[in-house]
Amino acid sequence: MSKKRSGFTLIEIMIVVVIIGLLAAMVGPRLAGKSEMAKIETAKSSMATIASMVEMYYLKTPTATTAPDASALGSAGLGKVPKDSWGKDFAISGTQAAWTITCTTADGKTLTYTSGTGDITGPS
Repeated sequence: MSKKRSGFTLIEIMIVVVIIGLLAAMVGPRLAGKSEMAKIETAKSSMATIASMVEMYYLKTPTATTAPDASALGSAGLGKVPKDSWGKDFAISGTQAAWTITCTTADGKTLTYTSGTGDITGPS
C-alpha cells in the first residue's frame, strides 16, 4: 500500500508569500495618507452638526450675544458636542451675528467653519 501525501511544498508556499508581499508593497503606500484624510472629513461633518446646534441655541436663546461653548449647548438641551477627530474640543467663538467653529489637525493645520456662508476652510 502506498500512502499519498497531500499538502503544499515549501516552494509553493514561498511563491505565495512573495506574491502577497509584492501586492502589499504596491497597495500600502496608496492607503497610508487616507487615514488623515478620513479624520479631516469626519471633523468637517462634526463641524456641520455643531453649527446646527449653535443655530438652534440662538433660536432657543435669542438674548445670547456671544457664541456658546459646549456646556451651554448641552444645558440648552441640544445634546453633547462631539470631540474632533484628534480627541480635542472644537472651539466656538464670535457673536450671534458672526461666529466660527475651529479645530486643529494633528499636524497643526486649522479647519474653520464660518457662520452665514457655511464654508469650511482648511486642509482637504
